[in-house]
Amino acid sequence: MKRLLSTALALLLASCGGASTAPALPEVPEAVDLGLISSTDPTQFQFTVKNNSGDTMAVSEITASGVASVLTGILPRTVQPGEEAGFTVTVMPFGAGPIAETVMAKIFDAGGNVTDTTTQVTAEAEVVDLTTTPSLDFGDVLPGTTRDMTVTVTNASTASTVQVSAAAFPTADYTLIEALPFFVQPGQARDLTVRYTATDPGAPSGDLTLTTNGTPADRTVAVQATTGGEEVLDLGTQTFDGNGDTPELTFDVPADAIGFMIEATANSATTVGLRLLEGPGAPARVYENENLTGAYLWRPQTEIFTAQIPNTDRTNLQLVAGGGTYKLKLLRWAGSGATVDVKIIIERRPAPDTQERGTLDLNVWLCQQMQNELGVSAATATENTTLQGILTAMANILAQRNVIIGDITYYDVNNPTYDSVTQSEFAGLLQLSAAATDVRLNLFFVKAALPDIAGGILGVAATLGGPKRNGTQFSGVMSEYNGSQTFIGLVAAHELGHLLGLAHTQEQNGSHDQIDDTDNCPSCTGAGGGYLMHWQAVGGTNITHGQGLVVWAHPFLAPALAPQGSPKPRLPVEIDVSGLDISPDWCATCRSAQQGK
Repeated sequence: MKRLLSTALALLLASCGGASTAPALPEVPEAVDLGLISSTDPTQFQFTVKNNSGDTMAVSEITASGVASVLTGILPRTVQPGEEAGFTVTVMPFGAGPIAETVMAKIFDAGGNVTDTTTQVTAEAEVVDLTTTPSLDFGDVLPGTTRDMTVTVTNASTASTVQVSAAAFPTADYTLIEALPFFVQPGQARDLTVRYTATDPGAPSGDLTLTTNGTPADRTVAVQATTGGEEVLDLGTQTFDGNGDTPELTFDVPADAIGFMIEATANSATTVGLRLLEGPGAPARVYENENLTGAYLWRPQTEIFTAQIPNTDRTNLQLVAGGGTYKLKLLRWAGSGATVDVKIIIERRPAPDTQERGTLDLNVWLCQQMQNELGVSAATATENTTLQGILTAMANILAQRNVIIGDITYYDVNNPTYDSVTQSEFAGLLQLSAAATDVRLNLFFVKAALPDIAGGILGVAATLGGPKRNGTQFSGVMSEYNGSQTFIGLVAAHELGHLLGLAHTQEQNGSHDQIDDTDNCPSCTGAGGGYLMHWQAVGGTNITHGQGLVVWAHPFLAPALAPQGSPKPRLPVEIDVSGLDISPDWCATCRSAQQGK
């Protein structure tokens, strides 16, 4: 076969005019040093064969070892006397480091003599100099919203292009916006957008792994976020036994919970109470015992019974640190209902610095008299300076404990019956909240609040620690509208405090609330201790940290940070009420009537 090839090449060379004389050897480079080359992209160079003879030569074969390959076109290829022929050689490293390869050429002269040549090819495939943003902390993200952050991929390499071919996240809460593969040229940087979608409460964290063509192939970026929110445990329909008790129920409270509410719904003729509530531990933390002599303060309630944990700052009535399994029994205090529906609403704050703040969304209802005589309706509410002044005064009071007023939806009350709302009409007013689109704390502004109570009532809440429900007789608070903006703002804030779980710091009979960091001052003349929740309308607006512990854990408080530009927490101030004709017992939400145990 070689003889046939040699004869064919000789004929080829002869046809090209070659005459056999003393042949000169072909000239190829002894060595080629490519220097620093890309470790991720192919590098090409020209391998040359020079014919220094007076006859035509033919290159029949070029081969390369290792990571080098040759693009030769059609062989054999003739090389005329004095010509230098170039052949493309490609080097594609399999990683960084030194490269030493050999390019071999087989060349025939006109007489059929063969010359085998070798050329040593050396290079240094560079180590890819690739860096990424080391970590992303999305912070506290409101449930149902997203937040985007940027990972910068920097390629400081001299010759190597970086390709990001895949991205793997620790949980499905994180996604990559850009399409892959993603290329970064040498000496450049590009950004990747990572999106966190807040869904269930928790603190998902871990590593984002970017797969590249560098060495090592995988680069990691630590990602973390926190999402608070509600976790609702439906314990189903429970049947009262012959003693009027439900079975013992158990439920798990996670370690990042800051509070929970027991919500029990029975028929309207049945009054429900708390028979037993124990937390985990050895010994178990007892909130209420089977004999109803526990330290937890609650009252039986018809239609919807709620027990808010915590409703005090007392250490022995807080949640058990670290979470765990709780035990619960309910009792039928009165009535003949056979069953009760039970839910547990758990408020979670995964990030420790988000535990003492929250956003409170409102449904604000405007009576018909306000529309007809004062010209403020749902359609004009946002532009009405008086109404907005009241809401701002209320917001500033609540902001001192990082309770930020969030979204407000306005509704018209078109039934004139509810301009002046008596005791018997109050439940019907609150049940109008069934028409609201969203379940929020309902604040009703009326012309007169409970005018059938002697002395003059300015505001009232349906209950202490009310349910997160619309359309029930406990679904909101009521405040008169006429008066100075700052004082009506105080009245509204006071009543909201009741529905969020706060009792009066002091009652007219001298009894004290269950919050230990409020002063026990039976007389509380003058500024009434400066407390917003004092029974007298004496102008104080202070909300203590202990009271904040109760409010923050209520299901109406969303676990969001205050948006930028929202009112900053401020020191409590006093509102001058000296010129106002106000009954000292202006608030109808009397703690002594609420403490029914």
